[in-house]
This record gives sequence, C-alpha cells and structure tokens, in this order.
Amino acid sequence: MRPMLVLNSESLYTLPLGLTRLTETYSRNLSGQIMALTLGTIPVIILFAFGSKYFIRGLVSGALKG
Repeated sequence: MRPMLVLNSESLYTLPLGLTRLTETYSRNLSGQIMALTLGTIPVIILFAFGSKYFIRGLVSGALKG
C-alpha cells in the first residue's frame, strides 16, 4: 500500500503495483491478465534458478549455531 501512496507517476510503479493496475484496467480479459502475471514471474524464476545455490547457502549458514 505504501508504494501506491508515495509514487505519483505510473511509470515509477513497482511490478506488483503495475500488475494490480493492469488487472483493474483489463478486468474482462482473463488471458491478458494471465499472460502479464506469467511475464512478471519469469524474471524471478530465472534469478532463483541462477542464484539458488547462494540463496540456500545463505539460509543454511544463518540457521546453524556455532
């Protein structure tokens, strides 16, 4: 909610805000919404695929006491 209150221009919206505005604008076009949500999640999946080793290493090192 905070980014929506702070950002004045739609060009500065974050990805979740942009997708929310897209689903409000095209509420009848379900295939367009699904395509936009898919395109929004692909970069996150790619980043996790390449960085999962470091991500998991960070989780494990923070969980161990010693």
